[in-house]
Amino acid sequence: MFVMLNILNLICICLNFALYSSSFFFTKLPEAYAFLNPI
Repeated sequence: MFVMLNILNLICICLNFALYSSSFFFTKLPEAYAFLNPI
């Protein structure tokens, strides 16, 4: 039972990290695009 909870906790941490990094990436992406393509 404890191992099961531990695995679920790890999965939640991984999902949170993935969501955070992807949201960070998508907020930085337009800035990089504007920097690379000055109009």
